[in-house]
Amino acid sequence: MGETTDVVVDFEVWTAEPAPSMSPFDDRFDGAFIVDTERVVLGSVTGSPADVIIELPDPGPFQLRAFRTSTPTVNTDFPDLDYRRERWLLQTWPSSAETEPT
Repeated sequence: MGETTDVVVDFEVWTAEPAPSMSPFDDRFDGAFIVDTERVVLGSVTGSPADVIIELPDPGPFQLRAFRTSTPTVNTDFPDLDYRRERWLLQTWPSSAETEPT
């Protein structure tokens, strides 16, 4: 579609809720999820060979906090494309069983 994005992702697994990141980020998302397998896959629909399996300490409900910064950048190899660099920070920690996933 005339767009290219390079993404760097840091995925942090915590035993309890961490302090929010002090780094400046443009966007923030808070949510929850449940896993049965003690692992999640960090991947993208266009980059599946680079998918990463992340081991979690236990199955069950987890909280998630996600931060993102997206910066337009000039790519000298493809000057006609909209090119962006993104940085993501994903923080997760176990939550109580009463938490509903979002």
